[in-house]
Amino acid sequence: MSAPSLKTLLYGEQRLAALDRLDAALSWGGGPDESPARTPADRDRRTYTRLAALVGSEGGSLALVRDRERMLTVLEWAAVADPAVFHTAMVHLGVCTATVLELGRPGPYLDGLTGELDRLDTTGTILITERGRGGSHLAPGTEAVWHPSSRTFTLHTPEPGAAKIMGNVAAPGIPKAALVYAQLVTDGRRRGVFPFALRLRTTSGPTPGVRIRPLPEVPALPLDYAEVTFDGARVPYDGWLRDTASFTGDGHFTDPLTDPAARLVRSTVFSANATLCSAVGLAAAARAAVTAALGYARSRTTSSGMAPGQPVLAHRTQQEALYSALADAWACSLLAERARSAAGTAATAPAHGPTWAPWVSVHRDSALAKAAVTDALARVTASCRTRSGAWGVFAANRLTDYEGLAQIYQAAAGDNLLIRLEAGRSLVEDTAYRPKPSERDAAGDLADPRTTLALATAREAALLQGLRERLDEAAADAEPFEVWNPLLPDAVRLVDAHLDVRTLDAFDEAVRSAGGQSRESGETLRALRVLYALNRVDQGRLTPGQTAQLPAVRDTVLARVHDRLDSLLDAFAVTPARLGSPMAEPAGTGPAATKEHTMNAGSDDSTFSLRGRTALVTGASRGIGRAIALALARAGADVAVLARSTEALRETAAEIERTGRKSLVLTCDVAREAQILGCVDRAITHFDGIDILVNNAAALEHVAPFLDLTHTEWCRSFQVNVESTAHFCRAVGAHMVSRGSGVVLNISSIAGLGGFPMLSPYAAGKAAMNSLTRTLAAEWASAGVRVNGICPGWVVTEMTDGFSTSADLSDGLMRAVPAGRWGDPEDIAGAAVYLASDAARLVTGACLVLDGGATSTLGGPTMRELVGRGRIRG
Repeated sequence: MSAPSLKTLLYGEQRLAALDRLDAALSWGGGPDESPARTPADRDRRTYTRLAALVGSEGGSLALVRDRERMLTVLEWAAVADPAVFHTAMVHLGVCTATVLELGRPGPYLDGLTGELDRLDTTGTILITERGRGGSHLAPGTEAVWHPSSRTFTLHTPEPGAAKIMGNVAAPGIPKAALVYAQLVTDGRRRGVFPFALRLRTTSGPTPGVRIRPLPEVPALPLDYAEVTFDGARVPYDGWLRDTASFTGDGHFTDPLTDPAARLVRSTVFSANATLCSAVGLAAAARAAVTAALGYARSRTTSSGMAPGQPVLAHRTQQEALYSALADAWACSLLAERARSAAGTAATAPAHGPTWAPWVSVHRDSALAKAAVTDALARVTASCRTRSGAWGVFAANRLTDYEGLAQIYQAAAGDNLLIRLEAGRSLVEDTAYRPKPSERDAAGDLADPRTTLALATAREAALLQGLRERLDEAAADAEPFEVWNPLLPDAVRLVDAHLDVRTLDAFDEAVRSAGGQSRESGETLRALRVLYALNRVDQGRLTPGQTAQLPAVRDTVLARVHDRLDSLLDAFAVTPARLGSPMAEPAGTGPAATKEHTMNAGSDDSTFSLRGRTALVTGASRGIGRAIALALARAGADVAVLARSTEALRETAAEIERTGRKSLVLTCDVAREAQILGCVDRAITHFDGIDILVNNAAALEHVAPFLDLTHTEWCRSFQVNVESTAHFCRAVGAHMVSRGSGVVLNISSIAGLGGFPMLSPYAAGKAAMNSLTRTLAAEWASAGVRVNGICPGWVVTEMTDGFSTSADLSDGLMRAVPAGRWGDPEDIAGAAVYLASDAARLVTGACLVLDGGATSTLGGPTMRELVGRGRIRG
């Protein structure tokens, strides 16, 4: 079997290409606002900056909403890359913007707001859930009062229980608009539930009549959640998303949907999008969680006394847990794909109006897929986290992020329990519905997929029949609650059984499709389907023979899945760049306790992290420049490396890419301004910006008395050591100042701090660099750009090879260094990472000296020699 065939089965070539394009276009975190979030406010700004970048990369909100398939692909990418961005994008696109387009009617206010939503000048959200009552979606307390004289509405919160909660609108300075669901009131009468599009807050604060109170942190999915109340907030006529309703010129209300229940279902039409988007995104998160956990498990070995050195994944306990999670991830993905394919088709809706929530009335199949996928993600992430040991709880490894999604989406986009209650009643009362008869006896071989499908179908049929019989036995004059309340637990079980049948059917369809590509493909997916069915089967329905057979069948399918693991997992196509989970990296780069790993693993949480930033390092083919480039990459940065030697640069770039970061090779003669400008433009275009500039290129070509130097030699030294630095600072600095952030590091020398006989042009050039460093720091600080220098002492590089390899010269030089040793390039690289990171956010205009104490002494070795010889008594 080839993995591409299963990839194509799951995604299709067009979607795979779109996901790859998003990987290439967006490197999260990346960009000028991608410093590690130290406060909730930092985190929120980063989330909305990423949201704008995501939507902007696809041509705006309207383009995505009008192309549902492209919108779903963007959302499944975001669910893996950043769950918080997924959630905000789902609400902004699939709920707010989509509802404005479907239910809104043209007008100057709504047209302007739609443009803002399209450009992400304003982020859209929804305010529907109210604090004081369960099921507030059915009958919100918030009122929108019609004023005929001005043809406007005012929003009111009549009592504390009607306060809207969970809208992501608390972050100050970030413009937000909301769909506010309210009872339309005219002439003192309620006319039905409608959404009203309201600019909730601007950069200067909440809209008049709107009160926003931040809610406590939600660890599962941190965002700027708030409680919102209204006291006369005004909405223009075209801010009423009225659909076919209207007010006539004389103020008379009309609505072709005379039934309030029908109006509620129509007003909440967004839920078809919300449930579908949720199913697609959460299935993607399940695939990502399994990819991370199995990537880690495959690289781990055990020190167990029973089997030292054996892979952890060789143990049956790990196989049962993680391969079951793999089966769950495949199952929920196939169910989400089926819902995706059915999007836009006629919805299956109950005959009665909504009882507990409107979601099932809008689109039952989509709502059920969302409920099933959410539960599957909860099982997957819990299993992956617990089977990954301590490493599973680190935020950098993403499992807790994906688990948080499952927790939030138990209620978000339609409460899963209410969906089940509504769907259960719908199935029971739909007398035309009957479970599809099975092709095989339920008492057959458990290894035969038809047997487990028959068992699942029999369970659904039995629950359905039992509920219908109990409903028929109810007293004719009994109240609906009195009739249904005792039935609700079994109604939930019925829906779960119904979902099991639907999921197995989707699995069987996929097995047939895979088998049509190759027999091996079909057999591989079939083994996983059998494992999924065994995990879901109602063991109370098994015959004694089946119960005895169960362990052997499980052992067989686990072995088959183990043998085909690469193909099953690779088909998920979750790239390392999108996943960003250190523990999923190959053995040797994963969670071993190495310095390199520690820097990567803590990248989102450490103030020394450079994750998501981009750097340009000059003179990066060797020595200090090469060491700095590699250290920046290990700290999380993507790095453009620049020098004259292309071959040596490629070696540096290859090492950068082995850390999991991106690189760019730029060949340049730094004595030529035109080449410098061209390379800077390439780097900015390639990485969509430069966050860190390291001016390291230098030359030490002339070691001679000042009077022996020619003017040409002097100018050449200044050209490389001073003018090139100025050219890079000018080109990259303009970019950083315009973006409002950036870091410049100029690699100078202690030669620029005092007199250095025989090195006059080099020393003078480094002194000029130190002065330029301090001057630019003063000029650019207010623009958010930091400029610092590093002044190394004697460091072993090719430049100093003539000094370090001569025993006499080396000994003589080291006598002046209290530390008594030469520095290594890595000594300088560590300081560069510090100065480039947020750990040094208050440091600018500094020239950090790294010389082993050479410039800190007065007298130095001479004083020590004199004392040692007894000429000065201590």
